[in-house]
Amino acid sequence: MKIAILGAESTGKTTLAQVLAERFDAVLVPEYARKYVDELQEAIKMADVYKIAQHQILEYNEVAANSKAVYVFDTTLLTSIVWLEDKYSVFDEDLFNTWKNQNFDLILLCLPDLPWEFDPQRSDEHRRFELHEKYQILLKKSNKKFAVIDGFDHKRNQKAFKKVAKLLGKN
Repeated sequence: MKIAILGAESTGKTTLAQVLAERFDAVLVPEYARKYVDELQEAIKMADVYKIAQHQILEYNEVAANSKAVYVFDTTLLTSIVWLEDKYSVFDEDLFNTWKNQNFDLILLCLPDLPWEFDPQRSDEHRRFELHEKYQILLKKSNKKFAVIDGFDHKRNQKAFKKVAKLLGKN
């Protein structure tokens, strides 16, 4: 089982991914981009986004080869696709086709209804709903079913818990 958590910056993706992994005894696949960018000594470039994307593809392929566990992905290749389009005006059809061929059992798209929190890697405080729309458009274009998760703290988690429990056939 593969569960993807997606959304614009500061929408609670990492927190939700961690909570879901813990609650359902799943393997957490952390956000690689955060680690990569933390180690950069300069501003992120388009070539860096492609390096992140390649790593995300490798991570997905490793998980897909191991069908014995439940995995929660804190972001996916779609995030790199959104970044390329938004920051560099590049729509990479090959990456998008790769994304379309990646199968997730559940995709949760976090609504940017949480208060924005400062982080040195964040720059789009006032564009989160615009970026959320980009995710929705690309998810629909890829014919992937997804659920929007909204609300604060406990309510947000409960909505996600219900979706995952239904997927896993648990009450």
